Amino acid sequence: MDPAEVIVRVSLDLKENDRFLIISDRENSVFGEKIMDVANKICETVYLEIEDFGKRPLMKYPDRMRENIREFKPTASCYLATTKPGEVSFRISLINDLIKNYRVRHVHMPGLDEKIWNSGLRADYNEVMKVTMKVLEMVKEAKDINVSNELGTEIYAKGFYKWVPDTGIFHKQGEWGNLPAGEVFTTPKRIEGKFYAEVLGDYFIKYGRLKEPVIFEIESSEVVDIKYEKDDLRRELERYLFEGPENATRVGEFAIGTNIFLKEIVGNLLQDEKFPGVHIAFGNPIPEMTGAPWSCEVHLDIISLKTTVIVDEMEIMRKGKFTIL
Repeated sequence: MDPAEVIVRVSLDLKENDRFLIISDRENSVFGEKIMDVANKICETVYLEIEDFGKRPLMKYPDRMRENIREFKPTASCYLATTKPGEVSFRISLINDLIKNYRVRHVHMPGLDEKIWNSGLRADYNEVMKVTMKVLEMVKEAKDINVSNELGTEIYAKGFYKWVPDTGIFHKQGEWGNLPAGEVFTTPKRIEGKFYAEVLGDYFIKYGRLKEPVIFEIESSEVVDIKYEKDDLRRELERYLFEGPENATRVGEFAIGTNIFLKEIVGNLLQDEKFPGVHIAFGNPIPEMTGAPWSCEVHLDIISLKTTVIVDEMEIMRKGKFTIL
């Protein structure tokens, strides 16, 4: 199925009485225009280009963009733009405005590129939803989860806030999530161990799939050390986390990828975090969804592949393959 059709008709299920908002940037305008072409046949659509509201990176949510959105009063929206250093706080504020003030159905695609457009956005999201909900049933009452792989990842998580399914289907007002979709996520109350990251999120996606993993040492839910062979990336990560805002070093997300249609790692976290496996994130715990009682202005996802996952002594995944399907 054409990706624009998947976004407009499958994920958001746009109807003629909707008011659809597209927020894109110049680098992704070719995709934004394709989405607009499909949406215009269904309902009133407005297209906003980020560069019209300030110089990138946008460090805060522009008042003029906020006013444009207030005038339009969208019922559904999508965001597709390249990731820039420091823009996480802008995106968090934008989503909070869209969800809290307009209860939109929202598709979020920071870091969208041509590889994702031609692979992960062509998945059968009705089937992804079935797999995701089955995994949710296995973890929603979990007391503890162990994750390991042959590279060296060995983490133990105990106690969890609310588990959230990310199915790619956003048909109710106030529902939102990323595309490509396919994960269940939560905020762990306690997590310990070593995590060998093979793909990094936010603007670190510029590094693609790493030839050697970055090793994050976690104690009492906080990253305490980062090991990597190349000093430039290690120092950049240390600045992002150790010199970042309050809670930047705290593990805010624990997630299991559930998109069984993904066949390879593309080096872009927007899609790769949905690949069957485990990822965690430092910083923002998405408190409006997980119920975590804290927040943060940054969110850095990291992925470990070919993981074995044991939930309360029950194996649900072995070396990146679900054993419960």
